[in-house]
This record gives sequence, C-alpha cells and structure tokens, in this order.
Amino acid sequence: MRAGLLREIITLLEPTESKAPSGAIRKEYVETLTIKAEKRKITSVNTDIDAKEEFTGNTVVFRTRFYPSINDKMRIKWQDRMYKIILVDKQLDKTCILTCTKLNK
Repeated sequence: MRAGLLREIITLLEPTESKAPSGAIRKEYVETLTIKAEKRKITSVNTDIDAKEEFTGNTVVFRTRFYPSINDKMRIKWQDRMYKIILVDKQLDKTCILTCTKLNK
C-alpha cells in the first residue's frame, strides 16, 4: 500500500451504552481511533438506477490499513459528517475497504 494516497483523516466512533438517571439505556458513540484513509471513486455496481440515472450521493468508500478493531457497528466522522459503516472488506495486502452511507442528522 502506498502511504501517499492516504490523504483523508477519518475518525472512528464506537457505540457505548450508558444508563440515564431515569433508568433508560441510551447508546452513545465515543471517538476511539483516528486514522488516515483514501477516498475511493464509487462505481455504479452498488447504486440505485432509476430511469437511467445513477444515485450515489449517500455512499462513500474508503481504503485504509487493516485494523482488527474496525467493525460494522462503528460510525465514521469525516468532514463534519457522520457515516454508518455498511461493509468492512479485508483485502489480501493488509488493507481494508470501508463502504459507508451518510446518516441524516
């Protein structure tokens, strides 16, 4: 892997459960890891096609080094936007491809 391609800095957030004073359990996301990644160009394989139009606005794909702690329950913070990890695809060259969708907040 060429480290010069890793130009984007992403922050991974892990879910934690905490108990409110009322007794309700709430899920919060805590920053756990800040890593460098490469934003990949999206191909039209995983997109919705309607009337020959391609919609890929909510999907982003990152390539980064493989970390065993990354899983699909995490969130990604990139450019002040939150993304949900849909797929963690481990590659043979000790990298992984993270496919994410944008969260509306």
